[in-house]
Amino acid sequence: MAFAAGLNAQTDLFTNIEAVDYDPASGRFFISNGNSIVQKLPDGSYSLFGSAQASHGMEVLDGKLFAIKGGQVRAYDLNTAEQLMNLSVPGAQFMNGMATDGVNRLWVSDFQAKKIYEINVADVSNPVVSTVVANTVSTPNGLVYEGANNRLLMANWNEFSDIKAVSLADYTISTLHATGLTNVDGIVLDNEGRIYISSWQPQRVTRYSNNFTLTENIITSGLSNPADICYALAVDTLAVPNSATETVLFVGFGSSQIGEPQEGEVLRLTVYPNPATDHAQVTLFLTEAATLRLELMDVMGRIVKVPVNEAVPAGRAIVPFLLNDVVSGSYTVRIIADGRMLDALPLVVK
Repeated sequence: MAFAAGLNAQTDLFTNIEAVDYDPASGRFFISNGNSIVQKLPDGSYSLFGSAQASHGMEVLDGKLFAIKGGQVRAYDLNTAEQLMNLSVPGAQFMNGMATDGVNRLWVSDFQAKKIYEINVADVSNPVVSTVVANTVSTPNGLVYEGANNRLLMANWNEFSDIKAVSLADYTISTLHATGLTNVDGIVLDNEGRIYISSWQPQRVTRYSNNFTLTENIITSGLSNPADICYALAVDTLAVPNSATETVLFVGFGSSQIGEPQEGEVLRLTVYPNPATDHAQVTLFLTEAATLRLELMDVMGRIVKVPVNEAVPAGRAIVPFLLNDVVSGSYTVRIIADGRMLDALPLVVK
């Protein structure tokens, strides 16, 4: 498997990862990496994005990558990685999540000060910052802009794990949904307006319909403190940074739907993408909770990797796994639930 500069990016490049964002113009994912930013290129290779730095949330806007670095919000040219802005936010204590309206505004959550800042970046040489929410009461984490309702959706940490809405008309806050989870970190929207959140307790990614009438625990495996997730609308892919293991999972959805198969419908077990590079995923439906084991076997029938062996709840599940330590070749993925083999699917690793 080939990565930029011959590096295995999942182990050699990542340190202190926290957030991911996507640039549809170039097809690149950007990963905040403490004292650097790592880019994943369309060919699957990884490299450093110049000398740019980000510690937490990022947003692509108007040919620039905006990034939180400690007490500053920085801007980098997407073509050259040149730093264009370094804004110190007065009174900021722990800036974490970031959102944009895609025009000229950014919003940043302050985890420790319990504030939300708005930054007008129409002119990056003269950005204008203001505190629009002086006290969120809860501990704000991830943010996402929902233009259809002129509001921000806010994920919340600790005991305040509700999904909240921040009206952009008057910056009042209301509760949309009680998640029943603890330590909710990231929040994003997909092409259909569905809402995804990442949580640490339990470790999962949960998807809601836009009116919260349908809920699905879509990813419950392979996660370790999933942080500020990113939905790349152009390629219908969710990127999940695991801050405890310094890995990023990329989950493609295509036409996946919420809920169990209807009468007469068969949910086919699938492995995707195929061929794969540094990651793949299995999609399946379990009628009851089970211990799910995935075995990667070579052409000789030898087990070369067991990427998943853990409890998975009932329902539709997307189970991602890493392939960064697997050599190129043809393999078979055996899918086993509570000791019973459900299927064996071919997989090519490039």
